[in-house]
Amino acid sequence: DVLATTVKGRGIYGPRQIMDITHPVYRYYGERVIRKLMEVCADRKCVIGFQLDNETKYYDTAGRNVQEQFVKYLRKKFHDDLDAMNAEFEKFQRTLVDDFLQWQADIVKEYLREDQFITHNFDFDWRGYSYGVQPKVNHLHAAKAVTMAGVDIYHPTQDDLTGAEISFGGDSTRSLKSDNYFVLETEAQGFPQWVPYEGQLRLQAYSHVASGANMVEYWHWHSIHKSFETYWKGLLSHDFKENDTYRAAKVIGNEFARIGSHLVNLKKHNRVAMLVSNEALTALDWFPIDGTCGKEGN
Repeated sequence: DVLATTVKGRGIYGPRQIMDITHPVYRYYGERVIRKLMEVCADRKCVIGFQLDNETKYYDTAGRNVQEQFVKYLRKKFHDDLDAMNAEFEKFQRTLVDDFLQWQADIVKEYLREDQFITHNFDFDWRGYSYGVQPKVNHLHAAKAVTMAGVDIYHPTQDDLTGAEISFGGDSTRSLKSDNYFVLETEAQGFPQWVPYEGQLRLQAYSHVASGANMVEYWHWHSIHKSFETYWKGLLSHDFKENDTYRAAKVIGNEFARIGSHLVNLKKHNRVAMLVSNEALTALDWFPIDGTCGKEGN
């Protein structure tokens, strides 16, 4: 029952991220899991904060209960303006993410200590790496559910690294709370061509910090032996033995431990602002600026 029904029909069990985040049964069992985790973890001194979910989107859910919510949304927002109403569905779907993360945050806050944060690992469009506005989430709206902005930035390595990929992610995420942020996921080894050159992992870490990151975390500690991302390499490979990437990470960790107090809360004084619009992005998907559009002959 909790599999998302999309424009392609009813979802089939198997892959990840195929659930309907609005489904009451999914919410019921999800709340049980969240509460149990909070009961076990919230009071432990070593737990400094909580991340809601993982790169959450609406997963194209458009089933019956979503349609019913959409009708209520339209009744509230519109009265007579049919043209404006017809443009609203993708905008509405993005609000499902806002609601879903806020629902989780409200549960977590019941257990939260004053010194603990709530964050989420927002991600970007995927062009073979993290870059561009995420079309299925309005980051600014969804970030209202968290106390600390967080992000996943997977960028090229070796000769393909330009630095713009890190800067774009940092600039975007820093804007969500007008403050510093956490890099909750970035690659250590990642794909084979993303194994860093000597010294490059350190360069990447300090590039994140220079953009305003107060935390740099790698996905993940070691390469997993089963599941979807078996060959997405961690700091350690499948043999769990030290390697060049792991040794490079130790250098970074030692330096952060020694000079981290001088690097935290670094600020940028921007002289230029850019407006990011999910609505404009949706429009460009329908009418691209490369000369093609939905209407033949135009």
